[in-house]
Amino acid sequence: MLKISFTDFWIDFNEKNNLITNILNELFNSEILFTKPNKADVCFVSICGKKHKKVIEKYNEKCILFLGENIRPNKYKVPFSLTSDFNSYGGTNMRLPLWYFEIDWFRTNIGIIKVDEIEKKLINYGQLTADDIANRKDCITIFNNPEGSRMDMLKELEKIMYVEKYGTLFHNPLGPKTNKSFINKFFPVYSDYQSKIEKMTNFKFNFCPENSLFPGYYTEKCFHAKIAGCIPIYFADYHVHNDFRKESFINMYDYLEFQDLSKYLSEVKKDYSHLAKLANEPLLKSIPKLNSIKDFLLKSITSIRK
Repeated sequence: MLKISFTDFWIDFNEKNNLITNILNELFNSEILFTKPNKADVCFVSICGKKHKKVIEKYNEKCILFLGENIRPNKYKVPFSLTSDFNSYGGTNMRLPLWYFEIDWFRTNIGIIKVDEIEKKLINYGQLTADDIANRKDCITIFNNPEGSRMDMLKELEKIMYVEKYGTLFHNPLGPKTNKSFINKFFPVYSDYQSKIEKMTNFKFNFCPENSLFPGYYTEKCFHAKIAGCIPIYFADYHVHNDFRKESFINMYDYLEFQDLSKYLSEVKKDYSHLAKLANEPLLKSIPKLNSIKDFLLKSITSIRK
């Protein structure tokens, strides 16, 4: 029996049905007991709150940190971590990009795509035609905070094409909220993501830059856009090609100046055959695997329980 606790994970987080727990159920034959940190063998902590600080301070030796934000794990000085970073920090960190949580790996009705649908929707070429693209509106963007340079980029983009804006920042939320707390204004839940993807199917482009850059920090943004058949106008560092095929999205990072991107978009926005080809390009090179994450969790937990 493995006793675990979760502290300061996001709104709508289900401790009994999430990627980490589902992996542990497989590793430990479903012999998992959920308890409080003081009684747990392993304390899983994240940072969507303030309680994690006390847990890390008091039970440091049995903590595994999960970070969905663009923050380095060595700041928290815990034994092990799961983050988006490529860096293993001497074998104490395993890369677990946030977009992995969008996949229903274990068929437990979470995420926005089932694992057996990945090949069809994200590895095989799409079937959109030039007419399909021509009948769509120009661009949609959906975000809730103005971090980074995304507002400046948005203003420049609106000089080229119509951009329909959604999110609390624009006083135009998308989909019902299951929880009205302050933090949920900034951390969407799966019901929001389903509404988002449904809405995006009506647009050619999705303006979806990351709010900050770091090797490995690639969230759900491209993932959602490609499932909807949108062309992502993305912003991430050049290592993103380790995760996503470069032909499948437009990366603003690849342009020296936004004016260069503006020129390209102005030239192609009415070339519906070209846009259909871009929209049909698959996002992923191959079906992602969980093997290394499973191995890391097993080794980490074994070390903690010694």
